[in-house]
Amino acid sequence: MRIGAIIMASGRSVRLGKEVNKLFLTYKGKSFIQICTDNVLQAGFHEVVVVTAYPDALRPILTMLKPFRLVTNNHPELGISESIRLGLLHALPCDAYMFFPVDQPQLQVETINQLKTFAQPDRIVVPLYHKKQGSPVIFGSDFKAALLLISGDVGGRQILRQYAEYVTYVEVEDASGGLDIDTMEAYITLKKSEGL
Repeated sequence: MRIGAIIMASGRSVRLGKEVNKLFLTYKGKSFIQICTDNVLQAGFHEVVVVTAYPDALRPILTMLKPFRLVTNNHPELGISESIRLGLLHALPCDAYMFFPVDQPQLQVETINQLKTFAQPDRIVVPLYHKKQGSPVIFGSDFKAALLLISGDVGGRQILRQYAEYVTYVEVEDASGGLDIDTMEAYITLKKSEGL
């Protein structure tokens, strides 16, 4: 199975505050973007595409991700769908594509590898953390055309509804890996847990 990784690093961090870019928040001595790219590198993928509105800031961090493709998102205001679209348009042909947000700093490589074992061209793989849907999600190549048509800030959720019979749900043991850090309160809580 050729699985491509698409890292979506264009978020405007609206809920964290104007002066905060979540890509560069830190957890256990690493920035969120470093944690994400390290995980992807360790898990191993056919190709890595990084879609970002901050190419100059990320380029030095991404030097270890070889081969990787850095794609500039000039319209992050269009929402996550624009990152998905750009990632797919610039990715090499693969059997499936795994989409990574960068706001899950507790995600483990073991979880990524667990999800990858379920990937198929005609399946969508969704992790469940304490029975709640989360990320990263894998879309088989059969759904590429449908993903290119989505719009707004809803990601692939509408595809999950449209093709519900093709979704494989995978229960993940480490539920903390599914926690999104979307607010300053969540980040403060995360930082308090660092020493535990």
